[in-house]
Amino acid sequence: MDGVEKMSNSIWWSDLKIICGDEQETWFDNLVEWSIDDGSSIRFWDDRWGGGECLENIFARIYLNSEQKGETINNMGRLVDGV
Repeated sequence: MDGVEKMSNSIWWSDLKIICGDEQETWFDNLVEWSIDDGSSIRFWDDRWGGGECLENIFARIYLNSEQKGETINNMGRLVDGV
């Protein structure tokens, strides 16, 4: 179970989501700064790490052709000498 699944299954996190509203009410997300650290616990396509919506929905056609569905950010590639 990765960090995102653990957070989603947390009783505390579920209560916080009830108090702060559902996905239509984003005031909590707007006030919190999230850190992706090394990217090992954030799924590139499935998690909302790059804005208000997951990349799978924003770039649906690219997602359909991706051979890296379900991968975390750190497994999607890396910069070498700034490239």
